[in-house]
Amino acid sequence: MAGKRILFKGAHLVTMDDTLGDFEVGDVLIEGREIAAVAAQIDEPVDEVVDATDQIIIPGLIDTHIHMWEMPLRGMSHTINHPVQYFSYVYPRRGVFEAEDVYVGVYACGLELISNGTTTVLDFCHCVNTRPHAEQAVKGLRDSGIRGVHGHSIGVRSPLVEFASDDQRFADAERVREEVVQDDGDGLLSMMIGLSERQHGADMELFKREIDFARHHNMRMTLHSLQELHVTALHQAGLLGSDMLPVHCTQASREELDIMAKFEVPISFAVACGFKREASTMIRWAAERGVQLTWSCDVATLHDPNLFAQMKLVYDMEQHYDAIEDRMNAMTPRSTPTLSARDVLRGGTIGAAKAIGMEHRIGSITPGKQADLVIMDLPLAGPSLGDVCNHILLQSGARDVNSVLIAGEFRKRDGEMLNIDRARVRRMVAEVRERVLARPFTPKAEWPFPPHNWSTVVNR
Repeated sequence: MAGKRILFKGAHLVTMDDTLGDFEVGDVLIEGREIAAVAAQIDEPVDEVVDATDQIIIPGLIDTHIHMWEMPLRGMSHTINHPVQYFSYVYPRRGVFEAEDVYVGVYACGLELISNGTTTVLDFCHCVNTRPHAEQAVKGLRDSGIRGVHGHSIGVRSPLVEFASDDQRFADAERVREEVVQDDGDGLLSMMIGLSERQHGADMELFKREIDFARHHNMRMTLHSLQELHVTALHQAGLLGSDMLPVHCTQASREELDIMAKFEVPISFAVACGFKREASTMIRWAAERGVQLTWSCDVATLHDPNLFAQMKLVYDMEQHYDAIEDRMNAMTPRSTPTLSARDVLRGGTIGAAKAIGMEHRIGSITPGKQADLVIMDLPLAGPSLGDVCNHILLQSGARDVNSVLIAGEFRKRDGEMLNIDRARVRRMVAEVRERVLARPFTPKAEWPFPPHNWSTVVNR
């Protein structure tokens, strides 16, 4: 039975489909969960017509790395020395998060993401202290209505975790996928594996076992990559592959980025966190080599889960690096930036979809794909001159998100989140914060600084 047919008429369409291109004035027909047609004009019988004049429609944004359970602690790492504060005061506090606390964090963060125009999220959940913790994290994704990828951490080697052995963690990850996430290829939820942390003492043998486990179960992987030679170590061990999504990569060398380009390994760059910790010049090196760049909010305790803001920041910072390079080389300021606004928006839509293995389902406004759409109002003063992607990044943003659809269903409409009791959500978050902060906790990093390096396992 066909689903409800909704026709959006007269919008400026940014399809992110290279074949279709943009439409200065165009229509989008939704049938049930899917996009049925995209054209300059569509005249067909429908159940509802939405006048999208003076609006921009883009594919739903995709955040490829965030720790959603931390949402009740938002604001806890608002200092210039974010890494020290985060790794001593925030991250270790997962030990005092109960399963129901994780649910509230993930649920509330999902709602914030949707309201800000993000329709798909990869939640790197490294608060899997017990079996119910993972179950509640998945439930939070499901109840928020977002298209969620549960990034199940099997590598949390810590006294906080009840699973004593690697085999126990593997077995529970399999249980979560089969019994909790129940990824049938058509629903909103799926699962990836979050690999071990080197700083927790993981060795190459454990990495190999984890990667073999993920590939045996046909699951993609994500991993933090913050140390030099990380990519080299994985490559020399024969483990690197396009089914991996490393995060940060701020220490990646040009040679390692060449390897990533060869193996089609994408990067999830946590923009604000990356620029706060490092110079992050690797972004331009990656772009020059054709490495797929995607964007992420990472830490809800530091800033709002707003991918528009992250994309604007990376665009501005890369222009700053362009200017520095031109000045150092006594060059005339370039007229074409290393990353255009369209490049950046691509990394938040179709590029991100490819990075998480969903480019056949989402990421562009293409007939046959799921109807994950963001409808944006024009600002008070109207449209900008030039490329609409420049307008989206530099003259607009989350403030202009009028409506959000996920799999053809409105989650936000006319500026209001649907079927959400704001007072209840705020009360839930406040109660978790009060409970968590009342529990005994001693601020202390779980590993020494600097963290373990990879130099002992690579061949120079």
